[in-house]
Amino acid sequence: MSELSPIIAVRLPGLALSAAVGLAALAAERAEIRATGARLVDGLVIAIALGVAVRGLFGLAPRFVPGVRFAAREVLEAAVMLLGAGIGLDALARGGPAMAALVGVTVPAALLAGYGIGRLLGLPPR
Repeated sequence: MSELSPIIAVRLPGLALSAAVGLAALAAERAEIRATGARLVDGLVIAIALGVAVRGLFGLAPRFVPGVRFAAREVLEAAVMLLGAGIGLDALARGGPAMAALVGVTVPAALLAGYGIGRLLGLPPR
């Protein structure tokens, strides 16, 4: 059996902890749907709140930091993007070409404006 790459090995404990928090959030979302008949709070929002609560109550042992940091940055960014894309694709399908053009102009403009405002406030480029 081959060894894990050092990058994966160092991130694995934190990724496992993040996955456990995510599964707990998914269970909470499903319980919410069963109890109310609707999704009032998205599972991603529950996962973020639960992660903040766990870290605030119990802290974070150093061995979990690399994986949790990776999950909080790259994985969370991808999840938010996919969540937005899912909502966006549905709206684009209903809105047609005019909506697609509007999104095609508005999103880059908003990104550029946010970057510009950040630079004006003295924030670093990344």
